[in-house]
Amino acid sequence: MVPMFNRFRACHFALIFLLVAVSFSATARPRLTNFTWNTTCLNDSVTFTISDDITSIDSVKWYFVSPPVNEEDSSTRITGAKYRYLMPGTYTVTLKAYRNGVEDVTTQAITIVPRQNIDLGPQNITICENGSITLTAPSIPGATYTWYYLEDTVAGTNTFTATEMATYHVAINGCREIDSVNLFTSPIPTIDLGPDRTLCTGELFTLDATAQNATYVWSTGETSPPSWPPEREGTIA
Repeated sequence: MVPMFNRFRACHFALIFLLVAVSFSATARPRLTNFTWNTTCLNDSVTFTISDDITSIDSVKWYFVSPPVNEEDSSTRITGAKYRYLMPGTYTVTLKAYRNGVEDVTTQAITIVPRQNIDLGPQNITICENGSITLTAPSIPGATYTWYYLEDTVAGTNTFTATEMATYHVAINGCREIDSVNLFTSPIPTIDLGPDRTLCTGELFTLDATAQNATYVWSTGETSPPSWPPEREGTIA
């Protein structure tokens, strides 16, 4: 017959072992698998990308809507998973990732919106070197704005101060608009109209303000070519 004290010690040891095993299993479970998407535009092909290290992932199962109805509502692609949303709205995206047979479930909400078909202004704009211009998109209450140029992505408002020579786009609520602006910069020209001159009545004198890729506005409001015979002094802008 096993003494009562020994039986209590055996049960106590088994309980400790069970608690340790459960604790170890919980801490060893993989973390949630983060993912992003490249657009929220209605009728666009939305690409979903796992932003965590994928080398330890054995397989995945995507569900782009909840609940999935058709075969194309899900995917088993670790990379390059795509889906096209045909109706605006907020959808729950579920990713099941498997590492060494352990399932890890991550869900995120994506809001699909139509393009606003905005107009950012002229397609090509030239400004002076070291100058700037303000690009303006429609102000939509509650909307988020992201501006794209070169390799930069800048979150901001519906206005953006552009200073660099580049092509500028804007995304509203995560949906990049089609319209864009090509911004060019031009060096500030060095103009020398010569010394002050006093002219006799009826005498003409030609001012020459030739500069590359420039437009002209004289002090009289004229926009004539750079060589201009004025009746009074002229300035270039």
